[in-house]
Amino acid sequence: MPSREQEIARGHEAERILRSPVWEEAWTSYEEKLMSAWKGSGSQDEQSREKIWVAYQVCQKVKNHVQSILMTGKLAIKQVEELNK
Repeated sequence: MPSREQEIARGHEAERILRSPVWEEAWTSYEEKLMSAWKGSGSQDEQSREKIWVAYQVCQKVKNHVQSILMTGKLAIKQVEELNK
């Protein structure tokens, strides 16, 4: 289990990643490509649509995980602040 200091450092790194213009560009572009492919797939092509949808869901889970690391870091900062009062 990471220490508070490690959680804070990981939170700062997660924030840096999420705020990075490169991350934002890559994320938006890939998400748009997936949605475009999903919308453009034929209604009879269930297998392709399912694969695209699963890829989209996996991407959301990755993004949510990075956001969770960020929030854990913020909570660790608050805990340290409370201990130092």
